[in-house]
Amino acid sequence: MINNLKEKAVRALRWSEQYTKTDMVYLAKGGGWLSIGQVVEKLSALGLAIAFANLIPQETYGTYKYIISLGGIIAIFTLSGLRTAVTQAVARGYEGSLEFGFKEMLKWSSGIVVVALGCGAYYYLQGNTEFALGMLLIAIFYPIMKSTELYQAFLDGIKDFKTRTLYISSREIIQAFVLIGTMLLTDSLLMILLAFFAANTIIPIFFYWRTLLKYKPNDSIDKETLTYSKHLSVMNGIRSIAKQIDKVFVFQLLGPLQLAIYSFSTLPVEKARGILGPISTLSLPKFSAAKKEDLRKTLPKKVGLFFLFCIAVVALVVLALPFLFELLFPAYLEAVPYAQVYALSFLFYPATLFERALVGQSEEKALYRISVGESIFKIISIGLLLWFFGIWGGIIALVLTELVKAILSTTYFYKM
Repeated sequence: MINNLKEKAVRALRWSEQYTKTDMVYLAKGGGWLSIGQVVEKLSALGLAIAFANLIPQETYGTYKYIISLGGIIAIFTLSGLRTAVTQAVARGYEGSLEFGFKEMLKWSSGIVVVALGCGAYYYLQGNTEFALGMLLIAIFYPIMKSTELYQAFLDGIKDFKTRTLYISSREIIQAFVLIGTMLLTDSLLMILLAFFAANTIIPIFFYWRTLLKYKPNDSIDKETLTYSKHLSVMNGIRSIAKQIDKVFVFQLLGPLQLAIYSFSTLPVEKARGILGPISTLSLPKFSAAKKEDLRKTLPKKVGLFFLFCIAVVALVVLALPFLFELLFPAYLEAVPYAQVYALSFLFYPATLFERALVGQSEEKALYRISVGESIFKIISIGLLLWFFGIWGGIIALVLTELVKAILSTTYFYKM
């Protein structure tokens, strides 16, 4: 009976391909596991958000987000683009790119150590011991954490989405338990930071080791992996700064309390966007192997269908937000209007597929221009609008940035 149901499901999926123009069996098989992982991740994140909202002071949470954001910016001093490059190389059979990438990323991560320690020394001389110790934690944990995370890229490359889901879901659950347990015992910022960094370093080390042991990657290395990863790293670096700079600006201009409110304003939409992450993960191996002519013919229709789906998601999110905050985050009801406006940015998410197609086809010049254009616009608009309009200015800048990114991605896709 089970086999019969599977056969019927496969036939139904194959039938739907005449309308979606997509390998629906691949999407359902890989996307099913990735979707399960996203559900686990979002539930874990929800539990953490509830704990942050109810167990620690808003000022502590705002400062925590500020230090994590600084860590995200400092992380540009490594080969962040290796993750995408390793996925593409492994998808072509160069499995040795995993260990090669790990060694290169660890080597290049020395920049993180130097910058973090420099920032820590600055804060220490300013008499801010708490921030100085936060920077020390970044210097100790970030290089290993980022390097061992390459196991995810390897699993993406061989399309083992089941194992990937099991590993990442386990990490999210353990991290949530560690952080929530810490907050139940103390509201100390340093202890919470230590719990975050320790959990997010020890767990990836274990799964990286498990991946090597289980799959025994071959020794084949794509010589272009390092070169391409450097280009991607520059683009990722610019984008990483832009991704975190809004929180730094909010903290510096408005203070930790307003940063806490701002963070909860963006939290629901960011998590809703993350649920669709499997589509991006599944698409890269396919886009890497596809011909440009085929992508130009088939992808626009898929993006159009995706856009219609996102309209429904935005309407649902806007209606649900007041009830969600009242139930789960009563201390942050002030964030509801901001979150509802920010939900509009979700309408531009489908254009991400155009950008992923450019990544898959190694369109470096186009990707540079998208990253630089989007990032510069965000940094300038966030700074100006926050200065004049406070949190409302920051939210509007985020929505406009997503629009600019969608326009650039669409434009360069058609020029591909």
